[in-house]
Amino acid sequence: MNRDELDDPASMQATDNAGTIIGDVSGDPANRSTKNSATLTGIYLEDNIQARPGTDIIPGIRFDYHNEFGSNWSPSLNMSQELGDMFKLKAGIARVFKAPNLYQSSKGYLLSTRGNGCPNTITTGSCYLLGNPDLDPEISINKEVGLEFNYEGWDAGITWFRNDYKNKIVAGTDILGYASNGNNILQWENGGKAVVEGLEGNVVIPLLPETLSWRTNATYMIKSESKDTGNPLSIIPKYTINSMLDWQVNDKLSANVHWTQYGRQKPREYAEIRNENSGMSDKEIGAYSIVGIGANYQFTKNLRLNTGISNLFDKRIYRENDGASTYNEPGRAYYAGVTVSF
Repeated sequence: MNRDELDDPASMQATDNAGTIIGDVSGDPANRSTKNSATLTGIYLEDNIQARPGTDIIPGIRFDYHNEFGSNWSPSLNMSQELGDMFKLKAGIARVFKAPNLYQSSKGYLLSTRGNGCPNTITTGSCYLLGNPDLDPEISINKEVGLEFNYEGWDAGITWFRNDYKNKIVAGTDILGYASNGNNILQWENGGKAVVEGLEGNVVIPLLPETLSWRTNATYMIKSESKDTGNPLSIIPKYTINSMLDWQVNDKLSANVHWTQYGRQKPREYAEIRNENSGMSDKEIGAYSIVGIGANYQFTKNLRLNTGISNLFDKRIYRENDGASTYNEPGRAYYAGVTVSF
């Protein structure tokens, strides 16, 4: 069970220009509650069925009950098939349910768009997004097929995945009214469909058993876009490779060197927010890599220290303009942390 609570008088007490109505919401803050809450209860059941030696079938069902959005059933089906002693084929399909958060669903809640900006159809003023209790939950159908390899500490795998979304929650474009400070008031709404598709892979090589290992994982994006506009859901690399050399020096001390390679990153083709109208970045970010180092020391059973340097060689990529479609890579950074367990 998960319970969320919201209490934000500053936002809930904003009023509209006329002081009477915002869409179907009272413009008088005295008539709007500053609080809201939501409770989500879930039950998950699955059964592991060995259809024959080496063949496992795992049907599952999840039941969710949201006090605002009702009940939802999400079935799933996974299977695995051993292919000899070293290989295993795996596949799965599942329905996934995601309820709107309290910022999106609270009637009368006004959220400043800030960095997301106003839609490109609105030419003046800033924007608020009004909560919408009539939203539908987001639903996705997730599919994957993968092949795994395991032999004497060597591990490898590759997986194809595809997630098809409907009822994506997006910022609306119609002006419902104006706040007392002149800002435009829009409302959250259910948008169109979207798709995320790609490949994931991993390799673990035990260079020196229990002392030195080399771990690598990679993601290659085939699609990540809105089916309505063709715009990418976010500015992400075409591929990402993470590789780490992990050295267990002794029982207490470990050290690592990690390298990340980012593939090219394409900007959006079509303006969606106002500050992109004056000029979206048309620059494609080329592939680049960054290197980091780190160390961990286990002082006691319950106390661990970690420290390191990210982006060791200070690779920097700067923004071209102020639009949300631009991108930057910060420079070198130092970090340290302490973990205490009880």
